Formats: sequence, C-alpha cells, structure tokens
Amino acid sequence: MGQYSCECKGIRTCSTCLMEGKIDTVTRKSLPTKILTENQLAMVGIKVLKNFVDKQLHDKLVNHLSASQWVNSQSGRRKVDFGPKVNFKKQKIKLNENFEGFPIILKPVVDKLVSKLGFLAHEILYLEYNPSKGAHIDPHIDDSWSWGEQIVNLNLKEPTIMTFSDGNIEYPVYLNPSDLLAINGVSRHEWTHEIKQTHIKNLRYCITFRDLSKQVQHQFPSIVNKLENPTPYF
Repeated sequence: MGQYSCECKGIRTCSTCLMEGKIDTVTRKSLPTKILTENQLAMVGIKVLKNFVDKQLHDKLVNHLSASQWVNSQSGRRKVDFGPKVNFKKQKIKLNENFEGFPIILKPVVDKLVSKLGFLAHEILYLEYNPSKGAHIDPHIDDSWSWGEQIVNLNLKEPTIMTFSDGNIEYPVYLNPSDLLAINGVSRHEWTHEIKQTHIKNLRYCITFRDLSKQVQHQFPSIVNKLENPTPYF
C-alpha cells in the first residue's frame, strides 16, 4: 500500500483514493454508441450465451462468492484468483506450491465451457464490483502473451454492461445474471473492453475464465500438465 489506503496504482482510481486526494487523470472520451446485432457481434468475435447456468447453480455460485476470502484490488474491485501467477513484464508464470486446484462448485461450469465452446480454463478469477467503492475497470485489452485466444466471463447477481470500443465508437453489450460473455478475434485483440463505474448500480459478481496462450503452454508444459491432466479441484 502506497500513498493511499487502497490498492490503486498509477492512473487507477477508486472512491477511497479519490476521497483521499488522488486526481483522476484518465481521459474518458465521449464517443458515439452503437448497438450491434447478434450477427455483427459474431463478426468481431463477441458471443453472449444467455442463461449459461440455471438459477439454482447461479444462486449457489453467488453464495459461494459472497463467502470467499476476498483480496482488495485496483479500481475499487476485490478479487480471488485461482491458477498460475503471471509476471507480465518478465514474461514468466509460476504455480504456487500450495495450489490445490479450482473450487469444486465450478466443475459444472468448466465442463460446460469445454462442451459448448471447446474452451478449457487454466485460470479462474472471481471479481466483486461494489458501487460504494467506485468499482469499475478501465478500457483495456487482456495480455496476449500470457492468455489465449478467448476470454470468458460469467455475469452474476446483477445486470451489467460490458462496453467495447474500436477507438471511434462504443459498443455496449448487455448482460443479465447467468449470462456468459466470450470474446475472441477482433474484440479480443483489437478492441478495448471496460465496465464503467456508472453501470455498477448494485453489488455485482463475475467469474473470468482464461486459458494460457499457445506460446506459454509450449514454454511451461509442466504447469499446463498440473492444470489439465485432469483439471484439479478441491
């Protein structure tokens, strides 16, 4: 923890550090908005699978996340991370010796990702967005060295909007609880995505699933073997 009593680094901000005097220097352009059709979304690699989990599993996941051991993160979020730790600058990954696997409650979701998308997760991230903390995530593109061709996100508890941008236009994608968002291609590697603070009205959870890139899998086969032969759970 640095000058402010939160985890925000560099240009990142939340309600805590803003109240403590940090200046928000992020330039947020006011861009025109366009709603894309399902076919247009598919052309840029955006897929929304409605009601990916049923209400019973959704509610179990919400209860599970609410009781999790959260760690404060940047921009007012809290997180719980399962899987390899990535050093983006040095382009290295490691799996902690105490890694036990993924929570068993996630197995039906992981299995369905394999059957529906052909996607096997190597890293699973819980995220909490609390409006009282000014929680959001600024426009970004997920790292391409570490993570694979597809990023997957399961929305829980509250509706939200994932906003994509090509730099000239914003493309909002509306997500209800239990909806799954999968991105690849243009939306994964060329467009930014964000969750605006103004779109967090109530406490929201989500679960992000990522796989390791082909390059990383080739460089670190022993880690991959521990993550998928078979997928470990506890």
